[in-house]
Amino acid sequence: MTIVIATGGSGGHLFPALKVAEVLKSEGHDVVFAGSFGLGVEKIEQAGFSCHHLEAKGLNTKNPIKFLSTGFSLTRATMKAKGILKDIRPDAVIGFGSYGAFPVVMAARLSRIPAMIHEQNVLPGKANTILAKYVNKIAVTFLDSKQFLPQDKVVLTGTPVHARDCVRDPAEARHSFGLNPDLTTVLVFGGSQGSHAINENFLEALPLIKKTVDFQVIHVTGKGGGEHFGQMYKDLQIPVALFGFLDNIEEAYVAADLAVCRSGALTVMELAKFQLPAILIPYPYAGSHQIRNASVLCRQNAGTILEEKHLTPESLAQAVQQQLNNRKSFQGYLDIYKKDSANILAREITALTSS
Repeated sequence: MTIVIATGGSGGHLFPALKVAEVLKSEGHDVVFAGSFGLGVEKIEQAGFSCHHLEAKGLNTKNPIKFLSTGFSLTRATMKAKGILKDIRPDAVIGFGSYGAFPVVMAARLSRIPAMIHEQNVLPGKANTILAKYVNKIAVTFLDSKQFLPQDKVVLTGTPVHARDCVRDPAEARHSFGLNPDLTTVLVFGGSQGSHAINENFLEALPLIKKTVDFQVIHVTGKGGGEHFGQMYKDLQIPVALFGFLDNIEEAYVAADLAVCRSGALTVMELAKFQLPAILIPYPYAGSHQIRNASVLCRQNAGTILEEKHLTPESLAQAVQQQLNNRKSFQGYLDIYKKDSANILAREITALTSS
C-alpha cells in the first residue's frame, strides 16, 4: 500500500507525521511526503523518506490583494499536487495540518483518493477547518475538538510526541543533570526557538521565588540564550542545568516537579505523558489555540494559565509558588495521553482503503 503524508515544516506538524510514517514503513507500506516543508525537508530525508515540495502560502483574508495572491498560490499548488498524486497513485492521503498540507489533501479530494486529516490543537486551524468538509475522516488529539468539526467523521487518536520513554526515577534524572537528587526542580522552556518573554521574566522572578521555595532549575533557553543566564543563577546561588537545546527532554520531564512553558499541542501531550504540572504561558500570536490546549490541563488541576499580557516577574513568581505549595491538588491526567497514537493513526489511515 502507498500512503502520501502531507504536512508543513513546523515541529508541531512534522514530528507526528514522521512518527506515523515510521509505523507505516515498519508495516511494509510505501510512504511519500508531499507539502510545503521549509527546513523540514532535511528531517524528512534524514528519516529515509522521499518528499515532493510545494510552494504554498497561508490564505490572507485581511488584505484583498494578498487574498487573491495567496488564493492563486494555493490553487496552483493544488494543481501541482494533483499531478504528483497522479504519478504516485497512492491508496490514501493523510494531512497533518497547516497550509503546507492543504494543496495535497485537496488534490486527493479532487482525485477521489481516500483522505483524512489530523488536528493537533483543540481549536482546529484554518486549513483543517476547510478540509474537514471534504475528507473521509478526521483524527483529533483532544476530544474537545469534536464540537468544532463534523462529528460523524471524528476519531480520537491523540498525537505522537517527540519525547521518548524514560526509565530513570526523578532522583536519578536530577543526578544526570548534575543537580541535587532531593531538591524541588523547576523545568523552564519555550519551545525549539526559546521564548524571550518566558526567559527574561523567569530570571527576574528567581529572587522572588527563592524567598519561599528552596529549588533548582533545568532551563532550556532556546537558541538565543545568553551568558547572563548562568551568571544570574550563580549570583543568586540557585543550582541550574542550563541548555540552549535539550535532545533528551524526557529526562527533564521526569526530573521536574513543575514546568514553566508554552502550551502547544505536543508540549501539552508530553506534560500529560509524564504527569507534570505546569505554569502554561500560551503563545499570544496563535489565536486562542494554545489557550484552549492549556485549558484541558487546567480543568484537571494540572496547570495554571498565565497569559503573556499578564506576565510579569511578580505574577510568574506567585504562580510558581502557589503551584509548588499545592501539589497535593494534582490528581494526574494520564487519561488524555494515548501511548499508541502513532499506531492508532496508522491503523485509521490504512482502514480508509477498505471503507
